Amino acid sequence: WISDRQSYWIARLERELPNLRDALESCLSEDTDEAAEAGLRTAAALHEFWVLRGMYGEGRTWLDRVLAHPGAQSIPDRINAIHVGTIMAAAQGDLQSATALLAQGRMLAEQAPTPMNKALIADSEGTLATFSGDFARATTCLDRAVEVPLDHPLRGLAGEVGEPVLELGEVLREEPLRREPPVRTMVRVVHVDQGAQQVALLLALPVAPNVAITGRGAFSH
Repeated sequence: WISDRQSYWIARLERELPNLRDALESCLSEDTDEAAEAGLRTAAALHEFWVLRGMYGEGRTWLDRVLAHPGAQSIPDRINAIHVGTIMAAAQGDLQSATALLAQGRMLAEQAPTPMNKALIADSEGTLATFSGDFARATTCLDRAVEVPLDHPLRGLAGEVGEPVLELGEVLREEPLRREPPVRTMVRVVHVDQGAQQVALLLALPVAPNVAITGRGAFSH
């Protein structure tokens, strides 16, 4: 997804959107755990597409529906879908819904405290804190999102996410009271393969007034 073929995949997903909607409806109509889990994975995997096309409402609706399926009990898949739902709700300013989803995710992560699950919850917490304007807490949470064992696949994010998080943390700790002009936000998505599961970590960072934001999530000086 994060490659020079991104425009190709966006165009292809747009062409396939009717089929994707039919597939999601099929997952919801079947009364099996397999169909429910496929629905969770599909709705969450479309995260970047929903965001890049501004389809937050539709994306959140599918996520809510698949999470409500009685067969959707896989904890890793639920946490991944909750992670995406929390980020999308926060980005829309629906902090109440984002907070409620995050609470569900925390409870699930307590039942299965794997490095991946804990990282996704920490990233969700950091993103929610960012959109809530609590940048000090956002820094702490996003720092935790990359504190994983050296041999874990998420460790590969250190160069992509860890350094910006640490740099953001240093800026906020050194200049915690600088609030003018109002802070804008640049959103960065990092895609991670975890075996058969694919997840996306979203990093929301304050952007300085002299930085111009171009496109959706891209930025330039």
